[in-house]
Amino acid sequence: MKEPRVSPTPGAEPFGLAEFINRVSRRAVSPDDAREGVRAELSTPKDAVSEGDFRHVMSQVPRDFEALVGDPV
Repeated sequence: MKEPRVSPTPGAEPFGLAEFINRVSRRAVSPDDAREGVRAELSTPKDAVSEGDFRHVMSQVPRDFEALVGDPV
């Protein structure tokens, strides 16, 4: 079996909400649009999974992301 040319699991890089919004906005949208897009992305699983599952998802990101979904987890 040949080795993959690119690592299938690149290393994770921790960063907070402000940096995440900055990285999203650098790709094509304004910071305000990026913040709203991130809020929408976080709200989708909140509406689609159990509260416990959503809390588990949110426990994987920095606490400052909580402000975008409306209530602390």
